[in-house]
Amino acid sequence: MKNKMRAFFEKIPNYIIIIIAIIITIPLAMNIVKSSKETSQQQSNMEKGEKVLIVAKSNYNVIISALKQYPEEMSKKEMKDSGFILIENGEYIDDGKKLWNNFCKKIKKEKDGAVLIAQYTVEGDLILQYLSCVDGHFYYVKDSTRDQFGGGYQKYNYNYLKRYEENGAYEVVLTKEKDVMYEDLEKDNPIKKINKVFEIKENEKNK
Repeated sequence: MKNKMRAFFEKIPNYIIIIIAIIITIPLAMNIVKSSKETSQQQSNMEKGEKVLIVAKSNYNVIISALKQYPEEMSKKEMKDSGFILIENGEYIDDGKKLWNNFCKKIKKEKDGAVLIAQYTVEGDLILQYLSCVDGHFYYVKDSTRDQFGGGYQKYNYNYLKRYEENGAYEVVLTKEKDVMYEDLEKDNPIKKINKVFEIKENEKNK
């Protein structure tokens, strides 16, 4: 049997063996490049003095696993040190505006990017949000596990990020379709063709 197998492989041309080897090694090489890219991004963030690495990801299991690492209760200082964009009463807190603008600049340059957002419900419960842009597509996870009326983790994907100005405020929304009207925000939206990420009061501080 072994002799037959050896004879079989000896009949296979060398170029076919080379092609098979290339096909097998390409996925491994891609994983190495991806890992190297994330390492380079981490080093770049460290050089800029950023306190935390927030990597753009599209795998929901990985994103949710990362969100689960954050403690049940977090102070505003802890959230700031962890790189969150903190929004309270319709206003950016500390460096929130700068972090959001940096994310938007990356998108305009067609680069991958990600942000973590922290907001509070009317009852004062903490809501965490992860938003990434990978290859021009948006991946959004809302962590409502700390909300007494929340529904755990909600995950969505969208094609567009838009900003609507209305009644002295602006709303940042994610949409499936390019041409979506502001009025669609108020409509029954069971399949989430449009999803509001946050709302900011329009004043000099938040522009």
